[in-house]
Amino acid sequence: MNPKIIIVTEFPFVDPEPTEIGPYNYLSEFMDVALTSNGIEGTTFSPTEPIEAENAKSAIDALVDNICAQLTPDRLNLIGISMYSATARYGFELAARLKKRANKARTDIMIIGGGSLFYKQSLIRDGKTIADSIDFALAQNASNGIPILDGAVFGGLQAFIDISRQIGKGNISKNEVFFPTKLPNGYYFKENGIVRGSGISLAAHMDYAPFEITQFPSGKFKISAMYSNLCQNACYFCRNGVPIRFSTDQVKYGIKNLIAQLGGDKEKVKYLYQCDPNPFSPINRAHTDECMEIVDSEIGHTLQKIVFYDSALFADPEQVIVDTTKWGIRQYGIGRETATEHAASFIGEKYCGRIKTQDMLDAERRGIEEVVGRVKKLGKRIAFELYYIISPNDTAETLNQTFDEMGHFAAMTDNCTIIAIKFALLSPNPGTTTLSQNVDLICQDSYATKTSYDRWDGNAITRLYPNSVFPMLKRNPLFSDYSDTWQYNPTFHKAVKELH
Repeated sequence: MNPKIIIVTEFPFVDPEPTEIGPYNYLSEFMDVALTSNGIEGTTFSPTEPIEAENAKSAIDALVDNICAQLTPDRLNLIGISMYSATARYGFELAARLKKRANKARTDIMIIGGGSLFYKQSLIRDGKTIADSIDFALAQNASNGIPILDGAVFGGLQAFIDISRQIGKGNISKNEVFFPTKLPNGYYFKENGIVRGSGISLAAHMDYAPFEITQFPSGKFKISAMYSNLCQNACYFCRNGVPIRFSTDQVKYGIKNLIAQLGGDKEKVKYLYQCDPNPFSPINRAHTDECMEIVDSEIGHTLQKIVFYDSALFADPEQVIVDTTKWGIRQYGIGRETATEHAASFIGEKYCGRIKTQDMLDAERRGIEEVVGRVKKLGKRIAFELYYIISPNDTAETLNQTFDEMGHFAAMTDNCTIIAIKFALLSPNPGTTTLSQNVDLICQDSYATKTSYDRWDGNAITRLYPNSVFPMLKRNPLFSDYSDTWQYNPTFHKAVKELH
């Protein structure tokens, strides 16, 4: 008998509410298209309705109730929980609570973890292999000793699809795994204290490119889409995911399918949030242009677009202006990361595989300044959201240089041009070079901590980088709250100026 499948792709008390120019839950649509393309129908994505709660605990209570109300007593319930570093602790808590409730109700459930948290990589400290994120996750037990997760998927969705099919064939039952031939690539589980599994799961076949749609109170629609997740920069802080690139035929099929859902009412579609991490990079530009042309042509007008734009490309401000006017770009997400070569070398900020030099960073800054100045003359409301990273090797001098730049760009905001500045601590996430190269600076069992600060060993950083201000920031209440990301304001800038 086929399992009842329930998937949690987001934690609504962590992720932001949708806005007219922001992303929402594209992942649910993406996974739904992948599952149905492979003949798996009837998947439920939880929560099935919005959750409003005063804190994370009450939100998890509501999410547990929402999922348990859907469980079926007559067959195995397969629950997938997507997690990344910032939501890991919530995901483990949710899984533990579900196991407890299902056990009490004598309902069979199998919980599989997926998402960017789960990565198989070799991590060596003091000559010994230490636990990676999959080893860590599969070692987590509930208070009654029952494993929180029955399995984990590393990579794309294909392994989850294979598991679901095996359940339908009767080859998997609660807490018992049996495969007639071999495990699906990328599926890992624990048996007799040993983690079994190998390889990486492939991206699942998809009949068409998914388009997620959100309607706002104004009646307008925003669609979210991804054409390609390829990026040739290979920055240390980024995880290498399973490559995906949709063909132009898949994009055309996908947008036509969405228009059919709208009943042909295309005029209200105003915004396109493009989820591609680097759509205008050298390897993606031609493909992006083709896909944008297809979507705008099918919709019948140029959509106002929200895109990520490689900061290195601002070294050619003329091309940025061409893209702005040609494609109707109204918001740029720019990973500026740092103003200094000193920090860029540690965080591994690259362009086309090359660590950025000070000359490259300075050219980017001048280009951003020029583009902002020129778009102001266009008379259209355009937003720039710049993201920065605080590096463990940042000194008072280099961090002040970066914050001075933040303040400089923030001051360029006016009634028409919005410049929002966000900064975060470098996070040693699973699958990143940042993690594998800095194992000696990482706390043991750092995969489910509250913030990025908790993943770094401040004493080890001080020993290796005696001029680092990272430990000082950790002791400053302004920087050590629950968050991993902050919005720039003069109060933060003042605190950085006082570092010495």
